Formats: sequence, C-alpha cells, structure tokens
Amino acid sequence: MRRLELFRGWVFVPIIVLMGMMILPGLVAGEDFIVRGTSQAGVSYMTGGIGLEERATITKEAKNYTLWLEFDISSGNYLSAVEVMIKDAKGGVVIEENSMGPWFLASLPAGNYLVSAKALNKAIVMEVEVPAGGKITLTWQ
Repeated sequence: MRRLELFRGWVFVPIIVLMGMMILPGLVAGEDFIVRGTSQAGVSYMTGGIGLEERATITKEAKNYTLWLEFDISSGNYLSAVEVMIKDAKGGVVIEENSMGPWFLASLPAGNYLVSAKALNKAIVMEVEVPAGGKITLTWQ
C-alpha cells in the first residue's frame, strides 16, 4: 500500500517538468511582464518595459502602435501600475487599463485624444494628437 502512495506522487513530476518547459521560453525571452490586449472599444495595446529584454521586444514592436507613453518620476526612475484612461474627441473611453511597466503603447486611429494617467495619488492629463511624433513621457514630480 505504501508503494502505491509513493507512485501516485511521482505521477505529477512529468507534468511539472512539462509545465516548466512551456513557461521557460517566455521567461528567457524576457516577455514575462509584457501584456498585449484589446480594449472594450477594440483598440490594441501593449504594456511592459521592465528589464532590457522587455524593452528590446517592445521597441521592436513599437512600429505597430500609434501612441507610446512612458511613465517616470525623474529621468531614469520609471513607474509601473499606472492607471491609464484614453478618451476620444467625443469623450468616449477607448482605453481604460493599468500599465504593467513604464511603457504603454496603443494602436489608435488618427485623431485627438485626452490621455489621463494616475499614479502616486496624482493624475496627469494631456491632449495628444495621433499619430504622435514618437514617445510621450509623463513625469510625476
């Protein structure tokens, strides 16, 4: 009876090894915190940028997005977990998400938008025109 109980425990070892093999490539590629999604309004977005590998991946894919936001406290001191809300010219919410790193990219149609980013009990609100000319840095002081 004791042998049977030990055998049952070993059944899970190959499963755990296989799960590790599936997760490992993503960790090695540095994409463990990059989040890609689509808002309820149908706008594609990507957020992340923690670590050199993530930054390289996002920079490579940035050409697919029309707006690139960067969140920092001061030069080189970045923020994550920023509440991002983007409204179109009519006041409709097109994106309402939390950033998973200091970079937030969105694939917005051309037009004017109101961007609101909240962190550290402070909101920064600014109007942007898409297509935007490169990265927009929002700095909390």
